[in-house]
Amino acid sequence: MVEKRYSSGKSGGSFSKGRGNSGSKNRKKKFDDRENISIAMLTKSAVAPEERPVIETRTFEETGLHHRLLRNLQKQNIHQMTEIQENTWDPVLAGENVIGLARTGSGKTIAFLLPLLQRKITNEPQIRVLIISPTRELANQIGTHAAALINGTSIKSACFTGGTDIMNDLRHLNRKPEILIGTPGRLMDLLERGYLDLRGFNTLILDEFDRMLDMGFVEDVHLISDAMPERAQTLLFSATVQGKIEPEIRRIQPGDAVRVQVNSGSSPSDQVEQAVVFVDENIGRHGTLIRLLKEQAGDKVLLFSETKRGVSRITQRLKEAGIRADEIHGDKSQAYRNRALESFRKGKIRVLVATDVAARGLDIPLVTDVINFEIPRTYDSYIHRIGRTGRAGNSGRAFTITDKPRERPQATDRKDRPTKSELIAELMSEPLPPRKKKKKAPFSGKDPVGVA
Repeated sequence: MVEKRYSSGKSGGSFSKGRGNSGSKNRKKKFDDRENISIAMLTKSAVAPEERPVIETRTFEETGLHHRLLRNLQKQNIHQMTEIQENTWDPVLAGENVIGLARTGSGKTIAFLLPLLQRKITNEPQIRVLIISPTRELANQIGTHAAALINGTSIKSACFTGGTDIMNDLRHLNRKPEILIGTPGRLMDLLERGYLDLRGFNTLILDEFDRMLDMGFVEDVHLISDAMPERAQTLLFSATVQGKIEPEIRRIQPGDAVRVQVNSGSSPSDQVEQAVVFVDENIGRHGTLIRLLKEQAGDKVLLFSETKRGVSRITQRLKEAGIRADEIHGDKSQAYRNRALESFRKGKIRVLVATDVAARGLDIPLVTDVINFEIPRTYDSYIHRIGRTGRAGNSGRAFTITDKPRERPQATDRKDRPTKSELIAELMSEPLPPRKKKKKAPFSGKDPVGVA
């Protein structure tokens, strides 16, 4: 579905160096609290492949794509457009602002990047692109995709994330890349130090923008976008969007915007079988998880937990049970996280345990199962988590471990309850216990005190 949607806002301006007392910790703005997620929302049968609707789309060759870009796609065995790529191609190519909503695994990176590369190579060499991502892993993944797409062209790209040597960033900036990819924190750091000049960049892309705003990067995103006075096009892409962040979208995206929603980003993929596993009280939650892994789960499992401490504890328990596992979360160095992800991709470990750092945008091929160690904080998080499986036409499974619902005693029907009169009559029919007589004190021959 493509609709024209008005969205107001302002662009331009200059970057004001220095945050003073308004650092990111003080500026964080959260949009969601813990939601009530019912068990029914976590159980669903997958749609059989033969029953899935067939969407007719163009091939990339039919779009008139530049031969070098087409060759790079063919090297990755990509020939047919996905639905989000088909429906955003023309508005992005025309320079319009776009909000693109599609389920995880639908090819959003190519949807926003490829038409911009086509314009830059063919007739708009002045295009310079800044792509902002909420997590380091997703930023690195976008950087890898960008490098593969521009291979053999004169276009240069660079990726900037925290946890890396900033001197490497300076070397990349000296090469004058036309496509920058980064996380808000590192981009702000480079801006504040005066190393990054965004005045020549005219296209802004926010990938997984709802997560970025939810994580508390609202003001950082505004400061970065304000440092792009020549910004002419803004693209926002995600799998889900909450109504609460619509005002922020209007601030970030100036002018009219084309909203493209090819499917319901608020519902899980039809290719994922979803089930709930109740905790066995005899072996506890960790024991239930280990039994699930040994008896049902496949050979490539992504396991989510809410906290960093919980992730480390689960990983240790899995290793003690003889299950090859590793972990990624915010307390691990970027080098460690990269190694763990690479080991998981190559099958050196069976289970990767993670916080939501891995829930957004990561494309890890052939994940057989996603397991939630507990019910996620929000339903959006649940959708993004289980979107790591059932990708590229494959089927997947998602398990959520939770406590058994407590059985409430059934209330007695009012008409069967005894009335007040019946209760009194019943009490009166019971023989009363004999009344104990108080023993009188022996007479001492004196009058009681106070008696004349």
